[in-house]
Amino acid sequence: MVTDWADLHVHTTASDGVYSPEEAVEKAIEKGLSAIAIADHDNVSGIQPAMRKAAALRSIVVVPAVELSCEWHSLDIHILGYFIDVGSPGMVDFFNALLNARLRRLRKMVSRLAALGVPITEQEVLAQAGAGAVGRPHLARILVQKGFAQTEGEAFSVFLERGRPAYVERYKLTPENAIRKVSEWGGVPFLAHPGLGPVPEPYIRQLVLAGLRGLEVKHPSHSSDQVAFYTELARQLGLLLSGGSDTHGPEGEWSNDVGDVKVPMEWVRSIEAARRSRGETRGSQD
Repeated sequence: MVTDWADLHVHTTASDGVYSPEEAVEKAIEKGLSAIAIADHDNVSGIQPAMRKAAALRSIVVVPAVELSCEWHSLDIHILGYFIDVGSPGMVDFFNALLNARLRRLRKMVSRLAALGVPITEQEVLAQAGAGAVGRPHLARILVQKGFAQTEGEAFSVFLERGRPAYVERYKLTPENAIRKVSEWGGVPFLAHPGLGPVPEPYIRQLVLAGLRGLEVKHPSHSSDQVAFYTELARQLGLLLSGGSDTHGPEGEWSNDVGDVKVPMEWVRSIEAARRSRGETRGSQD
């Protein structure tokens, strides 16, 4: 039996990936994928270009998605939203506010690096980000380019991780608020890579009560034991499953590419069905 596959976690130049949305779609087709989720950090500007490319090629489905950066008790937690409506009221204002917060954070990190004798300018980092939402990976790439680190991972571990000298706290968005936002935008909220941290199981159960609908069980950071654990936890909690490469490009954090972690299309169809059923329920209440 032939199985169709999807990568439900891909970043593009709209945030901190190296591929344009169009290039990400082309990469997915080269890998034989049937679907790809464009899930940029705190940004949805890559979705429509990817959809236009997919429509022109007529051989792949683009799932409109987003990855929201959150914090809980100093733990970084990310919420994925699948099948969001990019035309939702208030979405543009929300992401503009996040972009302004990212710019303020960048200026503080550049200032801290300068105090450490690492001369990097805000303009250099913004040029690296291009049209995307600027973030620490862009700073890391400049640090590598200018010889202050050999790899992006080293740039993080020496300068940019929490507890390191150039780290600056980001805008605080709680996972519960992120789940609420995704739901307001008509999407299906998932907990991204729960094994990173890891996210405590009691808190995952708390997030289910807040409206969480699924777990990203397949991720490059997850061991086979973790995949099995989170798959069983999802079954116990009645949650949907997702997974993907979380690729930022071959030189990125996971050193992987589009499609290197993939999931069966049946998972995509289940998420889409959950989105439709939720929309129908909301419509009947209007």
